[in-house]
Amino acid sequence: MVVKIASSTENLMELHLEDEDFSVAEIVHHELLSDKRVVFAGVMPAHPLVKRIVLKIQTRKVKVPEVLTDGSKRAVQRSTEILNEARRALAERKPPGE
Repeated sequence: MVVKIASSTENLMELHLEDEDFSVAEIVHHELLSDKRVVFAGVMPAHPLVKRIVLKIQTRKVKVPEVLTDGSKRAVQRSTEILNEARRALAERKPPGE
């Protein structure tokens, strides 16, 4: 994954995530929306033929990198929880015929 800052001010940033799946940006987006310091967080594909995702973030009275770092950490925790639950469900699954 390559992350580029397309534009940035103190409380507004547009990031481009290249060579990455939409779901990664969507997990971070979800975590950003749960942060009360965030005014706006949006994610969209740049173009259907280009493998680039655009993530826009606007914050209240706090610098975007701080909010993005916190949201990304929560996204990693959430992804780990999902992975652990999937592993647990697969371990409990009985093969057909048992």
